[in-house]
Amino acid sequence: TPQQTKANTQTAIQSSATHTNRRTDAPICSMQNKLPWPSIEQLPREVCAKISHTLQIMDQAATIIQRAWRGLERVDKRYLRNGALSKVHQWFLGSPVIASEKLDGTNVGKMRCGTLLGRRQAIADSATEYQHCSLRVVRESNTDAVLDELVATLASDNDGVVAAVQRSAIYGELCCNPGLYHYQKTNLARTWQPFGAIVQFQSVESAQQAFEGGTAAGLTCVFSAEAKTVRVCNSPHFAALLRKHEVAVIESRTWASLVDFVKEKKEWMCSESGEGMVVSVNTKTAKWKISREPQTNAVQELRTLTKSLKPGGAEAHKAALLAPAILQLLDDLYEVATHVDSGGGGKKGGKVGGDGKKGPVTNADNVLAAIASALTKFDSLSVSFAEKGKDALGALFNQVPPSKSGQDSAASLEDELLE
Repeated sequence: TPQQTKANTQTAIQSSATHTNRRTDAPICSMQNKLPWPSIEQLPREVCAKISHTLQIMDQAATIIQRAWRGLERVDKRYLRNGALSKVHQWFLGSPVIASEKLDGTNVGKMRCGTLLGRRQAIADSATEYQHCSLRVVRESNTDAVLDELVATLASDNDGVVAAVQRSAIYGELCCNPGLYHYQKTNLARTWQPFGAIVQFQSVESAQQAFEGGTAAGLTCVFSAEAKTVRVCNSPHFAALLRKHEVAVIESRTWASLVDFVKEKKEWMCSESGEGMVVSVNTKTAKWKISREPQTNAVQELRTLTKSLKPGGAEAHKAALLAPAILQLLDDLYEVATHVDSGGGGKKGGKVGGDGKKGPVTNADNVLAAIASALTKFDSLSVSFAEKGKDALGALFNQVPPSKSGQDSAASLEDELLE
């Protein structure tokens, strides 16, 4: 009954809170981040991979049909099932899409035990700033209540018993690039905007059950058997949970299909109003970035695939088997990826040109902005030096790629840093 369901949920939340308040949420003792937010693939590459696989399946299917027509030995066709044309069309035309704006900053996570996490390392408890942004808003956010309710939703059975959780964290974007896009105008500069959560269980079975429970509850979840984790991505359901506990929200929307989403957002992407979008289709999450963001491989793959499907192309005879809307989606993605970047000196693609190559540097401000953005992909040096002193130099050297000459001299290292 609804009354029993409400009572069981409340019991699960209380059980989860008791569980975490006893600090069984295993703290990260070393400086390394043991619960990182996984990187995600670029949307154009996901699309190209799925369509290219389907084109290969068409060749294999043709072989099977020809052998059957000639009365030759049948070929096992079980391996064709995942590439069935109907499933591909369903993925592009019939699977709901949830998407939200991708903010340009740096990932910061907050565990249930209070530990803050950078991309690769935990942030010292004594740190008050990270990437020149105050950590106060992160430390004061009521994420514990969010995680308690989230874990109760994911991991509780019908009796309100919560499965053993090893670690959990809310992740968000620390908007440490205040001068970009609309961040100043919309008061996002130097704020922390949660975009998801990750829960690690003590067994693969518990993680699998939590994934199924979260999906059934309307959350957008990704399961990893290797890491024994369930990643909860941004969605209207997740946003409602954040709002309930007065935690910041990155607004998300649902579209009927990927085709509808790309068609509607193409103009926004070409307007350079933001860094891009984070897109979830079924259990697959990908990022869609504007042309000024580096995406050489995506541009090359889109160009090769779209050209092959045009009249006279190597795969043109198969294009008729794909819905026209899917072919248009490919064209739209290519148009966005090669759009003339307003800050790129007239070169298509900004940082990555229409030919897939980096354009010339024409604007010093763009260079400085690119460097500042790139540095957010590394943990803050000020935090590292405050925590480790001179020992932090070793971590810095480990993040600098080896010199082209293969020498480890101070001169070659300096050259690499200057470059």
